[in-house]
Amino acid sequence: MDYDNDVRTDALHQRLVALNSTDRSKTVELLEALMEADRLRLYAARGYSSMYAYCQDGLKMEEGV
Repeated sequence: MDYDNDVRTDALHQRLVALNSTDRSKTVELLEALMEADRLRLYAARGYSSMYAYCQDGLKMEEGV
């Protein structure tokens, strides 16, 4: 058994779990902000015809991401 390798892989696993958790919380924040922007029709105030156009062109979001 390679104790050093086990410690390294466990640490890496813990880091990945933490990063994934952070990513999920950022995703939730983004979705909440997008819902608020849609509710306020921010896209129209910025000159876009739809929330979809605002996300793609104004925010440079990619479809399917």
